[in-house]
Amino acid sequence: MFAGSFDCRMDRQGRVAIPSAFRRKIEDSGDSFVLTFFDDAIAGYPRGTWLSLEKQVLSLPAFSKKARSLSRVLASRAHESRLDTQGRILVPPALRRLAGLDRDVVVIGAMDRFEIWPRAKWSTFANEAEALLDAASTELGFGPAGPSTVQA
Repeated sequence: MFAGSFDCRMDRQGRVAIPSAFRRKIEDSGDSFVLTFFDDAIAGYPRGTWLSLEKQVLSLPAFSKKARSLSRVLASRAHESRLDTQGRILVPPALRRLAGLDRDVVVIGAMDRFEIWPRAKWSTFANEAEALLDAASTELGFGPAGPSTVQA
């Protein structure tokens, strides 16, 4: 599981040093991963997790316009990558532009993936999400005691 948040810097070539806890997770899952643009950030999926997502997309109805659109967008934004010898990843220019990445970034864990956010966007999101968290937890019946059984 990818968890935590880390302030990082992206160099001029678009490389970001990945936190050591995340590097171990990537190395444990075979060393390669897929980067894509997702929810205003760059998402990094271990190869096995990405293959599971591909299977889900491929199982959608082939004649569904929405399914084809989803497939096109996901595949066109996906870039296979590896860590370099210094534990950095290269974020392709197209993904940097989509996410609005500059020098100051935050690398966060998001359970089955890591994400790279522009620091300012992450700060805004985190502040807004904090307010939504209480409401969502209550609505979903999820809290310190775990999910509750809500009867309709």
